[in-house]
Amino acid sequence: MAEETNSSGRLNRLVHAPATDLSALPSRDLAAELLVRLRRGDAVARSNGDLAGLLALLSMELEVRTDTLANRFSRMRARELFHMGATFQAMGVLQVKGATIVELGCGSQNPLAGLLIYLLAGARRAIGVDLDPVHDEVSAVRALARLATYALALPECISEKVRLTREQVFAGFSGFDLMKLWQGDPAGIDSERLVLKRESAEHLSLPDGEADLTYSVSFLEHVANPTAVVQELARVTRLGGVGVHTIDGQDHGIYSDRGVHALDFLRVPGGDALVRGCNRLRPTEFPAVFEAGGFEVLSFEPHQRIPVTEELRQSFEQPFRSMPREALEVVSAGIRVRRRG
Repeated sequence: MAEETNSSGRLNRLVHAPATDLSALPSRDLAAELLVRLRRGDAVARSNGDLAGLLALLSMELEVRTDTLANRFSRMRARELFHMGATFQAMGVLQVKGATIVELGCGSQNPLAGLLIYLLAGARRAIGVDLDPVHDEVSAVRALARLATYALALPECISEKVRLTREQVFAGFSGFDLMKLWQGDPAGIDSERLVLKRESAEHLSLPDGEADLTYSVSFLEHVANPTAVVQELARVTRLGGVGVHTIDGQDHGIYSDRGVHALDFLRVPGGDALVRGCNRLRPTEFPAVFEAGGFEVLSFEPHQRIPVTEELRQSFEQPFRSMPREALEVVSAGIRVRRRG
């Protein structure tokens, strides 16, 4: 975009017509290139005020347009992670205040944001578990500052299910250093209360009965031995403690290739523990796994179904070919459980 010369008394326009030679480029490529230039420091340093102002407008527009569940840095996603557990409080089976919260498979991009909200709501301790290292630690820490700033300014923006006052949020933020968080410095995190553990979900370094609430989002389909993970969850969950887990039982090849059917991986022969990164256990089979592992299933809610014809079912390998079509049609679901006494 050509920048205008600023003559005396004239206001520059910050938004110009789109550049036609860039219109064919994928948005992802444009965004990646802009991020590289900004981090390199030359995008603003070599410009006049026009570009700086345009980037400021862009940042504010992105703040609004990218507040979606798919964005791991969004407020909406952090709120939804909190609401997964807050639902138990509405049911009268969990008090977030004073609780210990554990998230399995918290990810490598923004692993602690949802857990931070639990602390702001009064949780005693929040622990994220994942094998992968944090992809960009500075950005992940700044994301905590951004979320905390919203919550401290307007507590109702982080939850509609649990009403919080500014004083409660401020108390929950005790031990954190907001300025250090904004600087991307992990020293701003209260490491006694907000913890990230890089370890296997089959072998958690938590004491027996430590957790009041455990949760995961699209994680259990990625473990080679779901039975062992559920048994470990039972060990670290106190009697009467609860869990909520969402399961994506689709062939994950669909996320990179639109030509892949959601159940294509059920056609793959062999007994490999993982096929294209997934264990292929159907979502409808998880209630039995939790029951056998020491949990009571409070609810099982299918989130997505797809039609499975008899012809499609007959194309699957065993044991999937012998499963009822109704069970195969559920490709994603959520399950709420309580640790049996």
